[in-house]
Amino acid sequence: MINALNKSGGADEPIFPTLYDEREQNDKLAKPRKYMQTLLKTNSRPHADLHSFRHTFNQSLTELGMNIEDRAKLLAHASTTATKIYTHPNFDLAMQYVNQVPKYGLV
Repeated sequence: MINALNKSGGADEPIFPTLYDEREQNDKLAKPRKYMQTLLKTNSRPHADLHSFRHTFNQSLTELGMNIEDRAKLLAHASTTATKIYTHPNFDLAMQYVNQVPKYGLV
């Protein structure tokens, strides 16, 4: 997939310009999907779709402490309501925070 990237394009151009069209954005994603599935399979990774990267990106930013308003902007959501759908609890991270709370009253 990395070899398929258009390295000469500017920052405002789509990553796969030959696959992107303002009128039919989702109709030309079969090729990138196949590339991604091949990469995942080659590396013994579970099946995932392109949309799953949005979930992973949002969750990573959440765990780094980024607030929901900034995450909504990065994910191009009109409101934080949509961003909440992508946000899942991380009990390991929560336990780390709980363990940092001072233990009052213990001698």
